[in-house]
Amino acid sequence: DGLGKFELPRLLWTDGQDVSYMLELLDIQSIRQPSPLELDSSYPFAIPAHSFFLTTTNTNVNSNDDNRGNSNDSDAHVGHTSLLFEAVDELQMIRITTALRGIIGKLAKKIILGENDWVVQMMLASSTPGGGAAISATLEDLEGSSAVPRAM
Repeated sequence: DGLGKFELPRLLWTDGQDVSYMLELLDIQSIRQPSPLELDSSYPFAIPAHSFFLTTTNTNVNSNDDNRGNSNDSDAHVGHTSLLFEAVDELQMIRITTALRGIIGKLAKKIILGENDWVVQMMLASSTPGGGAAISATLEDLEGSSAVPRAM
């Protein structure tokens, strides 16, 4: 059960209650600051300097409580989704978006160059109960140096 399968790298977050959400990092299409018009009409209380949109392609913004975020789930819908995130301050927003861009960029580079060391690390993280050490090692390898702040 689960042999030969592994999960792709994901961004996980919680709503502050007991509901957790996730999306696959390789589904992120863009990370951008919102325009004033977007915030005024849809998110009037959001602070523009602290906010950013993650636009995804293909789905996978799912609650962990409802399903495990698998792209094969019948209730997952395909398309583009824009999620607004608001950080505590502008510095945190810059750190988070820089880290996400760095991690996604390095993953994409490894995929394009055919380097599959990250696949082995993801398989180890998926197969180990609590795989925290393997996940931490994956982030360190992808980030390279401490120049890119950690997103977690």
